[in-house]
Amino acid sequence: MSQESEIRHHGLDALRGIAMILGIVLHAALPYVGKDYGTFWPQDNDSSVAIATINDFIHAWRMPTFFILSGFFTHLVIKRKSWQYWYQNRVIRILLPLIIFSPIMAFTIPAIFLYGFVLSTTGKIWLQFFFGWGEYPFHLWFLWHLLTFAIGMFCIELINKILYNFCSIIRLNMLINKMRKLKTSTGKIFFDSSLPAPIIILLSFAGIWTGGELIENPLASSLFFALGYRLYVNQKLLQSMDAHWIYYCSLGIVAFICLLFIRGISGDFTDEDSRWIMYILFVTSTNILLSYGIIGLFMNKCSEYNKYLKFIADSSYWIYLVHLPIVTFITFAMFQINVFAEIKFILAIFLTSTICLATYKLFVRSTIMGLLLNGKTYPFRN
Repeated sequence: MSQESEIRHHGLDALRGIAMILGIVLHAALPYVGKDYGTFWPQDNDSSVAIATINDFIHAWRMPTFFILSGFFTHLVIKRKSWQYWYQNRVIRILLPLIIFSPIMAFTIPAIFLYGFVLSTTGKIWLQFFFGWGEYPFHLWFLWHLLTFAIGMFCIELINKILYNFCSIIRLNMLINKMRKLKTSTGKIFFDSSLPAPIIILLSFAGIWTGGELIENPLASSLFFALGYRLYVNQKLLQSMDAHWIYYCSLGIVAFICLLFIRGISGDFTDEDSRWIMYILFVTSTNILLSYGIIGLFMNKCSEYNKYLKFIADSSYWIYLVHLPIVTFITFAMFQINVFAEIKFILAIFLTSTICLATYKLFVRSTIMGLLLNGKTYPFRN
């Protein structure tokens, strides 16, 4: 066994799990963030600037970081196992959970949201948003993106083999070398630099039409995924993240504050407004800088095995899959309780986390469902 194959990325594995679990915090926050979400999410009478800021901050780095780590661990699996093993893994870990949990979401979420809209005095019922089977994948959207990446990588790999074999047959060795050099140079320009200006510019162009949101933009999410895929073999950038995480985080926080300032002074503006470009640049800068900093932080501070972080990492997929009906029902049920929004927010997070962790421990971890979600690394054990 090679030394590389023995390396355990405990910090990155823990961060990936925490990023998934933070979905509880984001969905617990949405009833208290105000009018911007009121058209599709029931709103409590008592909104909170603090909760809205927490929501925006986590949202700024959570999914970009997750897609970067997905690309990183994809390259790790392919390097240590094979392409075929990774494709089989995608079927088991992504496709099967989608088949199992999509109907559960489709039959529970609309009723829970109707309940929330009935209790809410500020929201507006838009049930068409929730009832369409094929129109919206609820919170499972990133699984569809990961599945799309797998299909795309299969097609790219197949096309590359065909082109290289064709060029070899007709002895166009020079063309093969140029294609390889182009791919390498492109990767170095956009993905390898510890100064992330090139990838920020590239992602800004990719995110213009969706305002930097990834849910409807698989092109942008695939660039984060490609960044992570390249990161696995980019020791220079990994070392820079590890050594300089505090600088990336600091610059990311500055970019985030600037982003909040632009939103505050600009009001509503569209992609036809010149301010839109500045807005997208700050969105993408915040995404990248905070992602680099937080990845470096976990590499630096959580590189050793920790049984508690390991349990969180193991349970995170289950929590991600089942938390939405639980946290939405709890938050909506508290609409009529006359206490501060912050108290209800914390209570919803605590109750949802407790239920999800308990069900994982009691009913999932040592069962066939745990085997499906966590793979053979964690078979049937407490």
